[in-house]
Amino acid sequence: LEAAQNMGVGGVRRFFKMIIPLCMPTILAAALLVFMRAFADYGTPLLIGRGYQTFPVIIYNEYFGETGTDHNFAAAVSVIAIVITAIIFLVQKWASNKFAFNMNALAKLLADQTSPEANLGIRIICAAAREIGYYHSFNVNTTVIRVGDAVDTAAQTR
Repeated sequence: LEAAQNMGVGGVRRFFKMIIPLCMPTILAAALLVFMRAFADYGTPLLIGRGYQTFPVIIYNEYFGETGTDHNFAAAVSVIAIVITAIIFLVQKWASNKFAFNMNALAKLLADQTSPEANLGIRIICAAAREIGYYHSFNVNTTVIRVGDAVDTAAQTR
């Protein structure tokens, strides 16, 4: 954004030339999610919108209708819904590819080269820390008191 401002691009033009194309893949993905959620929702129109017919409501009523069912019609409407959904997916994929961008101006990250002396010092410190940890984990003097031992000791003192 700062580069566009340095080149003299104004606020509105910068918004439509820089921000919208960068945000377009996210906007398209969100629109597809909202479309699929709304297109597949049959519960809300069925319960709230009495008499309001959508693809999922028609399919549901034709498969599980109370007055009669027509499985062939329900299958045909299902195929139409699948075709519409596939077309929407293809349009979204085309638009995402159209607005895709790559950031290739970044330089590759290179590991810092350490001197052999520093490398040897780091290895010695790590080895010493490891050995100290091993020494303390195996040479800890602890007294274990078992329940049976305590009872036996109390009986012997009487």
